[in-house]
Order: sequence, then structure tokens, then C-alpha cells
Amino acid sequence: MGDSRRILVVDDDPVLLQLVTSMLERIGHTVFTAENGRQGLDRAQAERPDLIIADVLMPVMDGWDLVEQLRCSEHLMLTPIIFLTALDGDEDRHRGYRLGAEAFLTKPFRLEDLEQRIQEVLSKSVALSGKLDMLPLSTVLTVLEIERKSGVLTAHNDSKGLIFLSDGHVLDASLQGFADPREAVFEMLSWKCGEFKVDFKTVDVPDRIQTSVPHLVLEAARREDARAMD
Repeated sequence: MGDSRRILVVDDDPVLLQLVTSMLERIGHTVFTAENGRQGLDRAQAERPDLIIADVLMPVMDGWDLVEQLRCSEHLMLTPIIFLTALDGDEDRHRGYRLGAEAFLTKPFRLEDLEQRIQEVLSKSVALSGKLDMLPLSTVLTVLEIERKSGVLTAHNDSKGLIFLSDGHVLDASLQGFADPREAVFEMLSWKCGEFKVDFKTVDVPDRIQTSVPHLVLEAARREDARAMD
């Protein structure tokens, strides 16, 4: 599969935990395990893995809360996540992607399918990245719209935000503390420092933004001008 990576597996099912661990060790990875989200968070902070594979429905702390906590950590906010779960509804899948999951595999699954997802996630290259003080998000979004690109834009300074695009259209966004995806975009467009990256891939999420990139950029500029005059 390539270079050995450090992978954390979090699941309260001991049989599945052992199966996944054995598969990962067989193909050369170093594996850490945890039986619930709280243990997973502690283990992630201690080991700083290259990838986290997590169940959703777990005691003490579920997978949703685990990922939200990870995204608040400076050292773990960009760690890729693969969800393994018995949940198979569209809303659950969309929630996972909004939290920044790279992949979502429904139980029961074949170990071969999980191995393929892991390989895809670990081998994925970041096609575009930079610093916000050199290339503001307004410019990045405009270029992505013109080029009709699809993918996930990740921006972070003190916190991490996600913007989901398909064919150049902004469909959704996620940022802690902002329930409205448009407000999340406006907040990220106001950031003057930090970093961003764009992973080009197919995006399958509902359109919760329902407006164009030029409108988002102009509205963000209007709000900034209004704040400057206050």
C-alpha cells in the first residue's frame, strides 16, 4: 500500500476492532485502538495519528462529538477521518461530511472496501494550498468558480472551517459556532491570516447555500465595510 502510517481505530465492538487492527497491521501500518470516543480523543492527542477510523454510535462519547473535539485541536484539526457506522441515512452521511470526514463506510462492510478507502484517503494529494494573507479566500473561491472545480476547501486560523463545492458552486459550509452555512462562509471570508487547502474530489451534499460565489464575496465585502464604519 505504500509507506507505513499511524492509524487510530475507535470502536466499541471488540471483534470489529480486532479485525480492522489485524488488517491494518498486515498491510504494514502502526495501529492504536480505543473503545469509545473519550478514549479515542485521549489517544489521538497522545499519538497524533495520520488517520482516524471511528464508529459513530459509541458510549461515553460518540463519533460526532469525537470529531468535533478533534477539529478544535490545533494538531488534529486536519487529521483525516473515516467513519464506520450502522447509520445509513442521507442526513447521517451529510452530517459526517459536514464535520469533515473523508469517507463514510456503512456496516456491515468488507475489509477489502475499507482497505481501498484507506488507500484513497492516505494517497490523496492536496491540489491547491496556501496562506490567507497571500491569497484570500475570496480569490480562491472565485478561481474555483471560474474553473468549475469540485472539492472541499479547508481553511483554518484559530478554528477550522470547511466549504463544499461542486462545479464551482458553493453548496455547504461548516464552522464551529455557526449553524447557518452562509454565515460560516462570511466568517471565513473575513479571515486575514491562516492557511487553506483544496482537495479536488466529487462532492455529494445538499445545496444549503443557494447563492452564487460573486454574491457571497460581495456580501462579505459589504459587511466588512459596514464594520469598518462603525
